[in-house]
Amino acid sequence: MEIDYRTINADLGVSGSYTGPNKTFGSLIPIMTADDKVQSGKIHNLTLLFSGSTFQGNVDVVFHSSQSFISSVQSVYTSSFSDLKSILACVSLVGTSSLGTDFSQVGSHMVASLHNLNIPFNSDGVYVSSIFQHTGTQSFPSGSVWINIGYELGGAR
Repeated sequence: MEIDYRTINADLGVSGSYTGPNKTFGSLIPIMTADDKVQSGKIHNLTLLFSGSTFQGNVDVVFHSSQSFISSVQSVYTSSFSDLKSILACVSLVGTSSLGTDFSQVGSHMVASLHNLNIPFNSDGVYVSSIFQHTGTQSFPSGSVWINIGYELGGAR
C-alpha cells in the first residue's frame, strides 16, 4: 500500500486582542475534508509560527473528525460532550510557563514545533482547531499566526 506524505500550511485567521483563558483561537482548518471516503493516516508534525518576538499564553491544538467542533473566533470555547467524542488528540504548545516554553525565537519571530506526534486517524474528515489560554491580554495582527501540519495518508475504504 502506497503512503502519501503531505503538509498543510495555513493562516489560522487570528486577529485582534485576546483577553482571558479558553478563547477560540482562529478558524477551523480542514486537513482532510469529509467526503464519505474513509481514509487512514497519521499526523506527524505540528509547527505554530508567530510573526513577532513576544508570544504570551498557551495554545491547545485540537485534532478532531467533526466540523461542528469550533465556536466563533475569540469567543469563550464551549462544546458538547458529543463534540468532544470526535477528538483524535489535543496538543498543548506552551508560550508562558515558569518551566520554559515550546517557542523558540527565530530572527524577530517565534516558532514552536512538535515532532513524532504519531496521531492516528481513520475517518472521512480531519480538522484542527485551536484554543488560546492566557490570563492577560495578547494582541495579534491579522495574518500573524500560521500553522503547519505534516501528515500521511494510507489506504482508503
